[in-house]
Amino acid sequence: MTTLRFGLLGPVCTWRSGLAFAGSGGAGPAPGDGEEIDLGPIKQRAVLAVLLLNANQSVPVATIVGAVWGDEPPGNGPNVVQKHVSGLRRALEPDRQARLPSQLLTLTEAGYTIRVEPGALDVDAFRAQVEQAYQARAAGALPYAVDTLRAALSRWRGTALAGLSGSFFAAERERLTELRMSAIEESVEMEMRLGRHVQLVPQLQGLVAEHPSRERLRGLLMTALHHSGRPTDSLAVYQDGRDQLVDELGIEPGADLRRLHQQIASSPARPPVSPAPAMAPDAPAAPPPPSGLSWTTRLLSLWLPLVPFLTVGLLAWIPAAYGAARLRSRVHGAIAAVYMLLTGVVLVFSTRGVSRLSDFVFSMLFLIGWMGGTAHAVFLRSKLLRLRKSLLDPLVALARERRHRREGALELLRREPSLARDLRIGRPDLPRQYDDGGLIDVNGVPEHVLTTALGLTIEQARGIVLERERIGGFASVRDLAKCGLLQPAELRTLRDVLIVVR
Repeated sequence: MTTLRFGLLGPVCTWRSGLAFAGSGGAGPAPGDGEEIDLGPIKQRAVLAVLLLNANQSVPVATIVGAVWGDEPPGNGPNVVQKHVSGLRRALEPDRQARLPSQLLTLTEAGYTIRVEPGALDVDAFRAQVEQAYQARAAGALPYAVDTLRAALSRWRGTALAGLSGSFFAAERERLTELRMSAIEESVEMEMRLGRHVQLVPQLQGLVAEHPSRERLRGLLMTALHHSGRPTDSLAVYQDGRDQLVDELGIEPGADLRRLHQQIASSPARPPVSPAPAMAPDAPAAPPPPSGLSWTTRLLSLWLPLVPFLTVGLLAWIPAAYGAARLRSRVHGAIAAVYMLLTGVVLVFSTRGVSRLSDFVFSMLFLIGWMGGTAHAVFLRSKLLRLRKSLLDPLVALARERRHRREGALELLRREPSLARDLRIGRPDLPRQYDDGGLIDVNGVPEHVLTTALGLTIEQARGIVLERERIGGFASVRDLAKCGLLQPAELRTLRDVLIVVR
């Protein structure tokens, strides 16, 4: 059975082969298997790329025109798009009779749709293998997870969407590149857990030189050098990164990188480590590190319920205040204040003679502080353990890193707005070197970014663009709700990434 495979992780390519696919969850054929199809001129390839980025979905003609031609659309845009679609149909379905409708590239009132089988697009296959690797890591099969990530990364044939210009493709290229870099970082981190620090140093040095602003890569290189018995070189990597940030942006490295630097600087020097031998294909996997919390962590956390229980509630406010600080909860802080008040009242009652009614009140307050404080501490212990376990999740760590980058970019925007504009903060549609954590400037980004990056409908994105042009730009993100462009609930969901740059 003849099948078509599509590639966006490099130049836009299509191959025709007789191989069957393993489905969306399988690896699928490797890039280059089969006969490559001539897709025609560059604009025709660009039209195909837009359709593939929205595979199995209808893409309006106006969206295709805006993505391919940007601010210089042809006068007869729909006709030009139709011409390129006809060329793609001839290339992809050479055996189809001219009068028969296409089964691959269809046209409806909503726009053009390209039908792509599961696993036939390299972007989808890459994502599926990355997810498979993360599941294997969670199950403790670390060597298999590393091999799966390597196989996923081998699908990249160069720069994604290579040869296609324009803000739409620049934004999509940056998004796909971020997925690749995250997978590379995860792969390196897994290999370090297998003890391959020495072998990883040259690769990490090249990656840091290519992506000097990625602090996670820099931290991984520091760790690899430190575990290879090269602490001086490890500290020098940090200093180089810090000098670059201070000189170019006037900011310090992130908290995670600073913490790693302090740990390496204060730890004793490690002896040089010889490269770990390569694992034989049939060698048993090394026992994985525990995926959950250690028994020592669980044991040490028992102090939370023990404090109110052993002190008969007099110190119930201590675990409540600790939990409030760790969870950043005003509710638990208020409960801690109530326990402190109860402690004071109980101490006053215990030093004075009281009536029978007061004896009853005293007993009730005593029990509330003792039993209630102990039960509350048990609840806080469970919640804090869940929080600590969630922080071990790599997706949570990635989200924290992105949030940290957003906070740094927002601080830079407040202090140096002109520099922030030069760095193109909030403009993922433009080429840039500074990672702002995914901020979106609603006063600057084009329509397609609002749909692809924020998940807005085409009507919502178009409304935002038209309104900002009418009023000369929004003064605040809240204006989107005031003008009826977004519902308050939608705005609350997006409040962490939306900004206004004037």
